[in-house]
Amino acid sequence: MQTFDVKNALKSNRQMYKKFTLQNIDTAKNFLSYANTSSKPETEYYNDPKKKKKGKIFKFSVLAVSIITIGTLLLKGKASKPLNEALEKFNIKDLKELDLGHKFSNFISNVVNVKDDINDRCMAKFKDIPVLNFPTKVAQWIKGVYKKGISSAMKPKYENAFNSLKKAGYNGELIEFDKWYENINNAFYQRFQLKDNRITNNLFNKNFFKTMSSSNIADGKIKDIIEHELIKTPENASEALQKAIKEYNGVQHILLPKLRDVNCGSAITDLFTIIASIGGLSAAAVTADNKEERKSILIDFGIPLLTTLGATTFATVKCISGARSLLFGLATGQIAKLAAKKINQTSENKKEIIT
Repeated sequence: MQTFDVKNALKSNRQMYKKFTLQNIDTAKNFLSYANTSSKPETEYYNDPKKKKKGKIFKFSVLAVSIITIGTLLLKGKASKPLNEALEKFNIKDLKELDLGHKFSNFISNVVNVKDDINDRCMAKFKDIPVLNFPTKVAQWIKGVYKKGISSAMKPKYENAFNSLKKAGYNGELIEFDKWYENINNAFYQRFQLKDNRITNNLFNKNFFKTMSSSNIADGKIKDIIEHELIKTPENASEALQKAIKEYNGVQHILLPKLRDVNCGSAITDLFTIIASIGGLSAAAVTADNKEERKSILIDFGIPLLTTLGATTFATVKCISGARSLLFGLATGQIAKLAAKKINQTSENKKEIIT
């Protein structure tokens, strides 16, 4: 008579149960541990609330970074073409009389300078507080880098225009670049940094939107300096002199707004934008479900984003302004993205060959 082997039967059942549940129950201790409801692994649901929450955080982080970056880049470029020029094509009289183009351009320009001034004033509050003043010191260092970069980029252009004016017989006052740059930079700093003359002084009241759209606030504070630095073409000017004056004024149209923005606090705003972008990317990477998703975030989103910011900042320092700066940043970001993907693919292929 064949006897029933209880021990082998239990062992066989444990092996089948192990394959079915993917649990390690080779020993009685592990089996009892798993059988105890208090130590069972957490059940995973298809619609896991925790995963949903992580997904929302990830999406919010990506969205926040996108808004910060795109908004900053667009505002840095500002309105390159007034709306009124476009309205001329359609002959819409009522809209043209509202002067929407200039109001829109003023508003965008003022938004840029107002946020720069607010950031600058906030950072100034911590300048004398140990440890907390570290970001302020970094911001001041970046401001110095901006000023030095602008000076290096524009000095050759200024000197060419300076020499052209002399050759064309211009008799007006001309100053060598280094001395001119120092004088204008100090004058702008005094205008925008004086306690009672800040961009945001007496701004936030019932007339806020009217003030923001009626004129360029920053330019209004330095109007006399701008008028003094731009050369008016004499009626009897020769063709060579007219060309030289146009060249000189063209250099001033780049230099003066750049120095205006830096002294309003644009370098500090750029620093905040980069920090916010890195923070958003970090949050997105931390909330990723797995290593592959994290890698995808950093390569597909992080590299082009940070490269775009870096390239746009470089363009600002090198005085590449407006739409060209934005296009340069976006194009550089896309090139970086393609390069990162190529490197990633090469790395994966090498791993496959080794394994």
